[in-house]
Amino acid sequence: ILSLSNTRGSFLAGLVDPSKVVVGGFSFGAATAGLVAATASPGLYKAVVLIDGWWHIELPKLKVNQDLPTQVHDRGLPGPALFVGSAEFKGYRRLREATLKVQGLVRGRGGKGDDVHVRKEKK
Repeated sequence: ILSLSNTRGSFLAGLVDPSKVVVGGFSFGAATAGLVAATASPGLYKAVVLIDGWWHIELPKLKVNQDLPTQVHDRGLPGPALFVGSAEFKGYRRLREATLKVQGLVRGRGGKGDDVHVRKEKK
């Protein structure tokens, strides 16, 4: 979309302000949005919104126990970032730990954690 917005003669030409684009997702889509943000050109997205992100997968029967996407865990995320987590995720210890790890990897503009915002559902 950003490319089409910057292409002369495109039906989207000039319609998208790239300084206001936010990437976000829910569940595995949040992990995908994190991957997109982590691997994009710096400053491409204004913010990241991640709802109930799957930052870890554990499948004991298949012997799978992996933080993902690996690029997010290796590179971190650009800030500001909003993490929204439901109470349902509290029972998944490794997922919770991976989420806290990713929250700690947000590269904010202020450098003092002021670009990480967390919203948890209350029970």
